Amino acid sequence: MAIDHKKRGALLDPLSNEEMRLLAEAEESIKNGIDTLRIIAEWIKLIHDMRLFRASHPTFEAYCEDRLRISKSRSYQLLSWVKNVHPGGQTQPILTTEKASRAIAHLPPETQQVVIKKVLEAGDKPTAAKLKKAAEEFKPVEMAAGPPPPAVGPKLPDRVALALESDSFAALLADVRKLKASLKSLASEPLGIWLNLQRAVSGLQTVSDALKTARPYAPCPYCNGVGCKRCNTFGWVPQNTYEMAPIELQTWKVTA
Repeated sequence: MAIDHKKRGALLDPLSNEEMRLLAEAEESIKNGIDTLRIIAEWIKLIHDMRLFRASHPTFEAYCEDRLRISKSRSYQLLSWVKNVHPGGQTQPILTTEKASRAIAHLPPETQQVVIKKVLEAGDKPTAAKLKKAAEEFKPVEMAAGPPPPAVGPKLPDRVALALESDSFAALLADVRKLKASLKSLASEPLGIWLNLQRAVSGLQTVSDALKTARPYAPCPYCNGVGCKRCNTFGWVPQNTYEMAPIELQTWKVTA
């Protein structure tokens, strides 16, 4: 149940029309998982930096937990990642995956930059593996190895196992790819002279994106497949929902 911070007497500031538009767009992207994790993280950073939460919540942490259903630790993990994606205002991303950012997330910000620079100066791409290896010299001071995850997880409910094993989405995606190829072939023939190929392909791309963001990806990290509000009691979630969960809950080994 959402907390009404206004009734609790919090001193909140109204947003301008443009800020309300930005917040609405950000929340739609975050809640529906319609963008990549990096873009979602950038939306979260925008909300944090512009204090777009201030009209309804006294703190960024309260807003994330109450409105976005993202824990405090997870929201700051995503903020940390975005800061490393474009360090120092650079236009080209340095760390293009969250996995790479997590490889050095345990290090202080200034040390993270040293590790990134070391990898780049060696002529390597800053992948998670390269960064982890470069960060080894800081292990005695900064890193503390935790217990390894269990080799075998609990047995999944049948409905969750069937959803994850289903090939329905894969089959539909394959059909979309075939249809794209057929449209391109038709457009190259005299018969397809009036075909608006760009519009047709754009429409199919929308269908493809919708399928990718909705397909079963992993058991719900919050209930381990039992069924809860986060997964609408289904026991499984799509990829963006899974990756938005706190890192410590992402224990499912996804096989592509």
